[in-house]
Amino acid sequence: MSTTTSALALLGVVLIGCERAPATDLAAPRSPAAVADVATADDDAFPGDEYPLSDGAAAAVGLADQGNGVDESVTGHYEYFGATTGNYFQYSVSAIRHGDGSVSGEVEERVTIGAPDGGLVRRTHGPVTCMTVVGNRARIAYHIEQYETTVQPPPGVDHGIITVVDNGEGANAIPDSAANNPGAVTPARAQLFCDVGFARPFREVEHGNIQVRP
Repeated sequence: MSTTTSALALLGVVLIGCERAPATDLAAPRSPAAVADVATADDDAFPGDEYPLSDGAAAAVGLADQGNGVDESVTGHYEYFGATTGNYFQYSVSAIRHGDGSVSGEVEERVTIGAPDGGLVRRTHGPVTCMTVVGNRARIAYHIEQYETTVQPPPGVDHGIITVVDNGEGANAIPDSAANNPGAVTPARAQLFCDVGFARPFREVEHGNIQVRP
């Protein structure tokens, strides 16, 4: 798939059901610890994404480092509070790349206001459509077959995207981290995300565990 500037301009970004982060946050320069999966240096963070408090594992990954391995898997449940939006994010993911290169699995997302039992912002659920594993991190896209929210996405804007980082197990491991789904994107944008990645801000996981097996 082409990653030229003209292709990116045609695809665009559609944001559904996300609160907009303050303009000062979006305009501030991002340190290497605040970005990952870099496709272009000027790819702005999506409004509604969460900026990291600290995450040394969220350093930029070059395109040349992306692997083409098979028999990979990403599993886990994770939660965190987003100080930028005031939302609470919960994700469950099971994604598998089989020996023939095909992928299977599901992603469940639940976003509420302020706390796990807060008012519903959105709930999405659907099968994994693509994934890329690079070391201890993974980019995953899924087709949104179930969407509960007050604002429905336009027709054809029906995929979610997430990034997760597995920082190991045990008491001495630093917390796992993740970049939340911006709401909904087109299938082409979702595939581009899997193929080459975007600059994404991360949050440390507060509850749960992510396991990435390359």
